[in-house]
Amino acid sequence: MTTYEIKTQTEIYDTLLKLSAPPHMPGFGYLASAIELAVAEPDYISSGTRKLYVEVARQNDVKPQSVEVSIRQTIEEAKNRDGMSEFGEYFDGLMNPETGRPTNLVFISTVAKRVREKGMAGE
Repeated sequence: MTTYEIKTQTEIYDTLLKLSAPPHMPGFGYLASAIELAVAEPDYISSGTRKLYVEVARQNDVKPQSVEVSIRQTIEEAKNRDGMSEFGEYFDGLMNPETGRPTNLVFISTVAKRVREKGMAGE
């Protein structure tokens, strides 16, 4: 792993923990993998979640549907744990009005974009 990859991975994990994502849930690891892929290859986001879920599932030897459900549950739990303080600020204006949380794709793309921006800024 390069220094950039290690910093990126650390930033992703730190961000997920800051947003109150529970690390014991399978979706935490799937989210981290999906965000890493989206940081490295932004095309994963533009193609929607289907390609992303398939790749994360392949890496973890599970079905894409399991990835989708686990990610959704982890995002929901993070929102519930945080009480919307940090979570609400981070995703301000990006919440799905029906669920009160960002969609999986919005969550992944927002975190990936911010991690990418931090990496470019050399922080």
